[in-house]
Amino acid sequence: MSAALNNLNPSLITVSSFVGFVVLLVFLAAFSRQKTSKLTKGASGKDEWLYSNLLEKLYTAIFNNTDPIKTSKALGLEYDKYMINCNIIGKEPNFKKECMMRLIGVFTFFFGLLMAIILFNALPMIIGIAVFVLMVTRVTKSVEGAAKNKKSRLKQDLPRFVDLFLSALEVGLPVETAIIETAESIPCVISDELKNSIAEMKMGGKSWNQALEDIAHKYEIDIFSDFVLDIITAYKKGVSVTESVARKSYEIKQSALLAAKERTAKMSTEILVPVVVFKILPLLVLMMIPILMQITSTFG
Repeated sequence: MSAALNNLNPSLITVSSFVGFVVLLVFLAAFSRQKTSKLTKGASGKDEWLYSNLLEKLYTAIFNNTDPIKTSKALGLEYDKYMINCNIIGKEPNFKKECMMRLIGVFTFFFGLLMAIILFNALPMIIGIAVFVLMVTRVTKSVEGAAKNKKSRLKQDLPRFVDLFLSALEVGLPVETAIIETAESIPCVISDELKNSIAEMKMGGKSWNQALEDIAHKYEIDIFSDFVLDIITAYKKGVSVTESVARKSYEIKQSALLAAKERTAKMSTEILVPVVVFKILPLLVLMMIPILMQITSTFG
C-alpha cells in the first residue's frame, strides 16, 4: 500500500486534494440553507439541522459584528442594483450568506490559480474559476433574472390591464373604484402589486395615485411610468381621466405591437442559425462527397 502511494505522481495527489477541498466547500455552501431534522432542537424549540444557517454562523465567527452590507460591497456586490432587484421579486436579502459565498468563491479562485502556477496544471485554475462563478454570480444573477422576468410580464400584461381599466372608467366608475375592480378582475403583476395596496387605500392610508406611483418607482418601466404620470396629471388638473387613459391605451397597444414584431424578427434570426448549421451545411457536405471522390479517383 505504501509503495503504491509512493509511486503516485505528487501533482496528482495535490490536484486530488484541491478537488476534495473544493467539493467540501461546495457541500458546506449547498447545505447551509435552512433544513430540519428531528434529531436536534434549536433554542426556539423548533427542529433544526446540524448545518442550519451555517454560512451566517461562519460570517459571525470570522467578521464578528462587522456590517455585512459593507463587506458585501467590498467583495464586489453591486448593492443598489441588487436591492432594486430584490425589491421587485420580494426577496429579503441575506448579506451574511452572500458575503461568505463570495469569500469562498474568491478564496477558491486565487487558491486554484496559485496551485495551477505551482503544478503547471490548468485543472486547479479551471475548478477555481467554476467555483468562483458558482459562488459569486449565482445568487445575484438568479435575482436579476427573476426581476427581469417579472418586469417583462408587467409589460406584457399592461395593455390588457389598461383596456379593462378604460372600460371601467367609461361606465362611470370613480378612478379608485375602477383601479380596485380592474385589479380584482385580472390576475397579473400590476394587479398583485395593487392588491397589496388596496387595504391601505380602503383605510385611507394610501391614495390610488400614491399606489400607482409606488409601483412605477419600483419597476422603473418607461411606458408604465408615463401612463401613471398622465392619469395623475389629468386627475389633478381636472381633465378627463378617461380620455387620458384612452390615449395612453392606444400608445401602449402600438408599443406592444412593435415589441412583438421585434421579438418575431429576433426569433427568425435565431431560428436561421440552427437551420444553416444542421440542415444546409450537412446538405452541402453530402453534395460535395461525390465531387471529392471523383477528384480523388482522377488524380489518384
